Parts: sequence; structure tokens; C-alpha cells
Amino acid sequence: MVEIAQATYYTTCEGCCMNDQFELDVPECSGTPFNWGTSEPSEDVLRAEVARIRQVVADWNKAHPKNKISLTRGVRENYKVDDPTRMGRDDFQTPKWAIDLVIPYIPKRYVVWECCEGKGNIVNHLRDNGYQVVGTDIKTGTDFLTCPVPDGVDCIVTNFPFSIMDKMIERAINIGIPFAVLLPITAMAEKKRSDLWSQVREQVIIPNERICYETPTGGKSSPQLVTAWYTVGLNLPRDIVRVKRPPTESAQPKLFEED
Repeated sequence: MVEIAQATYYTTCEGCCMNDQFELDVPECSGTPFNWGTSEPSEDVLRAEVARIRQVVADWNKAHPKNKISLTRGVRENYKVDDPTRMGRDDFQTPKWAIDLVIPYIPKRYVVWECCEGKGNIVNHLRDNGYQVVGTDIKTGTDFLTCPVPDGVDCIVTNFPFSIMDKMIERAINIGIPFAVLLPITAMAEKKRSDLWSQVREQVIIPNERICYETPTGGKSSPQLVTAWYTVGLNLPRDIVRVKRPPTESAQPKLFEED
């Protein structure tokens, strides 16, 4: 990952929603790009390295047209992005079927806060299912980490930016209302997150398929990790609920034991 003129470049496989490496995700490049050691490189060195990486990408894509990689513009350790299209590693929208997995556990009387609404997939689908929803997003000026809680909301339902999930989880727990958030299955691990989750009783909804999110360019991702709904205060029937993807958009998700 390198910064030039306040822009940050990192590499990602085309369609991959979660590649947080500092190197190209191809064997030929592993371990070499963006390896600066301990010294801060000059701008000329940075520009030369980006040019080299761009050529590596071009050569790879020419040789592997069915498995292309790309350079994407974003920022490090934040989900704000300089460019107006918000082309960042956290700008991935949730499909309807994934939202359907959590709807049975959200009381209809609840006013829902979607605090990272993006293009509005969760907001619109919840409204279509009869919920009152307050939608906010950092790109429209409301930062979940610092903003006041909107009046009258009863719970949070959102797809958190994975790159800063520790901060987002901590903020959600501190607010103290029920929530359901999409996170990698590994969000229950590691010391800091374990310390955070120990403050509450988290219950997890795990789908039988990996969720393919809508990418910043409007395509579908090919996820390399399992994501799940982490819930607090929604009183699921058990702490781990395994559900099957609905076969059609109009069908309801099923628990495994319902077959």
C-alpha cells in the first residue's frame, strides 16, 4: 500500500470483497510490492514503484484474462474515501437475501438505524418489509463513530466497514441498544474483539452460503471469507443460528432443523 498526493493504492482481486494485503494477490508478485523496509520512501520512489506495479498488473491481466486483478483507490485505517465515487475497500452493498436472514428477529415495532447505509440496500429492503428506518452514512456527513444517536431509534442494523470493525463494534456496544451487524466470521476472535464481546451476549446468524456483496462498480463480489450477522439484544433462539439461503427472493430463510 502506498500513498501519493494523499491517494492510497492497494491491490485487490477483481470481485474480491476482502483483500487487505499490502501485496498483489498473485504468486508471481507475492512478497515484493510495497516493501519499503523501515525508511520512508521519497515521492519519486513511490511513483516509480506504482508504475512498476501497474505494469505487473497489466502483464498479469493480459496473460490471465479470466482472473484479472486491479488497483483500487482508497484510504488506510478509515472508511472515508477522497474520490466522489467512494471507491474504497469498505464500499460493498448488501444483497436482499442476506438482509432476509435477520428480518425474522427484528420486532416490527422497532425503529431501525442503518448507520452505514451506502446506496440504501438495507434501508430500502427493511422499509419494503414494513419497518421505519433512519439511514445515515459518513459520505453524507454522519460519522457513526462520533455522531449522536438519532432520536427514537430502537436498534441498529447495518453492514459495518470491515477495515475498522473493532472501532465500530465498540461504538455499537457503548450505545447500548440492540444491534445486528454484518461482519466476517472471524470478528469473534482476537484479543481486543474478545474483550469487547465479553461485555455483551452476542448471538450469530450464519448462512450456509457466502454472501456476494455488490462491488463499488456495481458488480458482484466473489467473497473469500464467510460473513455472518452478529446480534446483541435481539433474543435469538440460540447463540448460533444456522440458516439456509432462501431459494427465491420471495421465500423465507429456513433454519437447518426445519427441513
